[in-house]
Amino acid sequence: MTVETPTIDAPDTSCRPPQLDRLPTWRLVLHNDDQHTMDYVVETIVDLTPLNPHVAVLRMLEAHRTGAAPLISTHREYVELLHEQFTSKQLMTTIEPE
Repeated sequence: MTVETPTIDAPDTSCRPPQLDRLPTWRLVLHNDDQHTMDYVVETIVDLTPLNPHVAVLRMLEAHRTGAAPLISTHREYVELLHEQFTSKQLMTTIEPE
């Protein structure tokens, strides 16, 4: 006589973390400015964004040479706030989806 042992299903250990929907990111683009000094543009970038002075200089030069340079990519509300702040400093920026 054989005795059958009941089998117990093991818990599923291959659980994945739930997928989170991410908000779409938006990009703030700085445009070339012929009215203000390069120092003013760099100081404004450093004051309003988390970019360090070295990166701010690189972005300012890119905008100067090519006409536009991306500054920061993040959620829309923050990019809109930055856009308004740059506008108040009389610097031209635009917002575009990534």
